[in-house]
Amino acid sequence: MDIPRRSSGKIHVGFAGYINYRILLDWLVELMKDPAIVLHLIGPKDGPELEKLNDFPNLQRVPPLAGKAYFDKLLEMDVLIMPYDPSIPEVNILTTNSKFFQCIATTRPLVISDLPHYMKMPPGVIYRASNQREFVEKVRLAYCEDSDDLRKLRSDIAAENTWDKRGEQLHGYLKEALGDRIPEL
Repeated sequence: MDIPRRSSGKIHVGFAGYINYRILLDWLVELMKDPAIVLHLIGPKDGPELEKLNDFPNLQRVPPLAGKAYFDKLLEMDVLIMPYDPSIPEVNILTTNSKFFQCIATTRPLVISDLPHYMKMPPGVIYRASNQREFVEKVRLAYCEDSDDLRKLRSDIAAENTWDKRGEQLHGYLKEALGDRIPEL
């Protein structure tokens, strides 16, 4: 799946999900200070603290999307981000979230906060940042390093981590534990 970059000269960065207290807002503000970056926030906004982003002309708010519209919007991005706040207990224990493999399936690089328990991936698939300055640097690095080889790697990883594959894996675990009481697929 080779989708060309936009020709605007801007780096289009997308976050998809609940835009709320779990997000490192200062990291988004730091990102928005770079006029070469356009930030697309895709999803419902929850919380008055996000109003400080309204001052930036390079912010695009996108209402919640589903299905093909959601995936098509992600495909428009150059880099995807997950700047979750690891000081929040429910975020700190996160190993993957439901959108992770959808993001990987776009073949776009993903920049995340340095979540201690988050799934490890090969270089060039996800980039981890430990502070807001590094976050902006990693977004730029992910954009610059992106290549056909890395997009293929991301596509291969996504192909091995579909809902069908997870269902087959779960079925195997149940079959192993319960034997003949579980029907064949």
